Amino acid sequence: MSRLTVNEAGTSGYTDEIILTPGDFTAAAGNTTTVVNFPVKAGDLIDACALDVTEAFSVSSNITIGPDGTADGAGADPDGFIEADNCNATGISVNTGDLLDDGGDAQNTVFKTDADGNITITAASALDVSTSGKMRVLFSVKRINF
Repeated sequence: MSRLTVNEAGTSGYTDEIILTPGDFTAAAGNTTTVVNFPVKAGDLIDACALDVTEAFSVSSNITIGPDGTADGAGADPDGFIEADNCNATGISVNTGDLLDDGGDAQNTVFKTDADGNITITAASALDVSTSGKMRVLFSVKRINF
């Protein structure tokens, strides 16, 4: 996980980028769901999230992205930023979840974190056993606590 440089952020509009491969996902024994966490602080504003599957994973699995129950005081919304997007095909999804999707309105929706917590990147199947695959997850975060 890395923050983009000022030049990179200025050209893309995103502030953070995570590159994920099968080895980045872990599963508890007997659990097929895999999760990667992106930490956020209380008061952070997130106004964009993009999932870019650049290399298809060999395992078919829906990816969802959204805040956990700590970051969102109203309760976890695991698909609040990106709804189910299958990672066994290349493609890009941007702001498809209900917390960021503007529904075609002129104004985009902004998510404010209630407390220090995580944005979860969840795979419905065990991606740690995939023999191929690479994805980029991009966030636009306005931080008040550096």
